[in-house]
Amino acid sequence: NAIMIAIKQQQSKLALALLTHSGKTTNLQAAHKSKQLSDLFTTAIQHNDLTLIKELLLLTDIQKLQSLPIEETPLWFAMKFKQKDAFLDIARAIPSERKQDVQQRAYLLLANELNLTEISIFLLSMESDVNLTNNAGRSALWYAADFTNTRLINVLIYANSDIDYFDNDGYSPLMRAVIRNCAACVTSLLNAGANA
Repeated sequence: NAIMIAIKQQQSKLALALLTHSGKTTNLQAAHKSKQLSDLFTTAIQHNDLTLIKELLLLTDIQKLQSLPIEETPLWFAMKFKQKDAFLDIARAIPSERKQDVQQRAYLLLANELNLTEISIFLLSMESDVNLTNNAGRSALWYAADFTNTRLINVLIYANSDIDYFDNDGYSPLMRAVIRNCAACVTSLLNAGANA
């Protein structure tokens, strides 16, 4: 629709005017309106349009957004598109839930799977479950070690991450750090008591 075209052309003011006008003139069914808002969020996030994201947050029923499956939420899309600023704006308005997708990934696991350090640290400050694992048995610490992200390894250790947990293939975070040849990661894990 016209709003989506304005967003894709990065015309935030025009998109906001159209969005405000559509709210006054349409009698869309609730399900259709919810889908349209979700599509607008996705497009605004993809184009990192923070002005429009903030306006959409004001127009959206937060409880309805929280009832969506995790992989359909604006927070999920912000991580998938690696838009840190969009994620932080949305997360301040919509608290992250403790939901998981079909692969048992929660927000923290996806952030670590995508190596999004700042988002991971923000989620840890919101008391995300640091030891949650996905259906492959991989934890946030496992991914941090696999990406040789020493900073995140240290933060996860401080947050009491289980350092000796093995994934479904039998690899611990320490083993991933050795495979990736990250001496600093290995040192951090060993100093935290990882079993060599």
